Amino acid sequence: MNGRLIIVSLCSIALFSFTGGEHKKHKTSIEYQGLKGKVKSWKVLEYNTAKDGDNIVKGDSLIEEKDYVFNEAGNETETWRYLAEDRWGTKTFSTYDTRGYCTEAKSYRYTATDTTLHHSFYKYNEIGNRVEDDTYTGEEKYPERFFYKYDGNGNQTGWYYISGKDTIPNNNTAKYDEDGNLQESDYYVNGKLQTKTIRTYDGQGKFAGYTVYYPDESIKQKEISQKDTQGNLVEYGIYKADGSVIMKTEFKIEYDWAGNKVKEIKYENGKAVTYTEYVTTYYN
Repeated sequence: MNGRLIIVSLCSIALFSFTGGEHKKHKTSIEYQGLKGKVKSWKVLEYNTAKDGDNIVKGDSLIEEKDYVFNEAGNETETWRYLAEDRWGTKTFSTYDTRGYCTEAKSYRYTATDTTLHHSFYKYNEIGNRVEDDTYTGEEKYPERFFYKYDGNGNQTGWYYISGKDTIPNNNTAKYDEDGNLQESDYYVNGKLQTKTIRTYDGQGKFAGYTVYYPDESIKQKEISQKDTQGNLVEYGIYKADGSVIMKTEFKIEYDWAGNKVKEIKYENGKAVTYTEYVTTYYN
């Protein structure tokens, strides 16, 4: 599965997430990213933090860079990702059909010694639900393959994975509430339940948190989250079964005129850990 993780295009967004179906509007890449307006390009630059008196400022070390290019329909056509510490980058080119569904992605991973191509193809049913992903890596003859299942409302209820000639017996199943919100997802290995995740929502149907259970119904961990009026995550906490904090994360965000991020400082347990700059250009 390592090859699959290299592809950073939003074409691969259905991989490990459960999505709504026929009754829900198909989202463009811009909408998946939570961007607003007719965005042409989006650059995300994540740095370490430094202090200038009492102020948190950008540090001098780039951690990661991600660049996105969108067409006028709002779909991502090119993506660049660079990890400074590991000194490798990935560039992905995506293509779409007339409905705006991503059908193909070519992802090139660049390292100091070689370049590897990961070539993916995506298939959909008649109502636009993703039903199959096939990814070929380098000269490999057999692809990594994911297959997705849906209920009568078009909600994704499960997936399974095939690597080469072999089926990997890991799969997920899912349940939804009457509004189409993902309520429960169960993870299995070799047919045995490993974890059950229950999600909760606020009065407006916005995701508010989740609790992960072991098969014996004991709690593994839970998360409580909070979003701002722009729909961006500003706080979430991960807790142990006894209620003690594993990690509490907060974000301080500044926005541009369109409501898109300009700057974000991330805090973990009260300590500033990353300073992220966002550069957004728009179609006229």
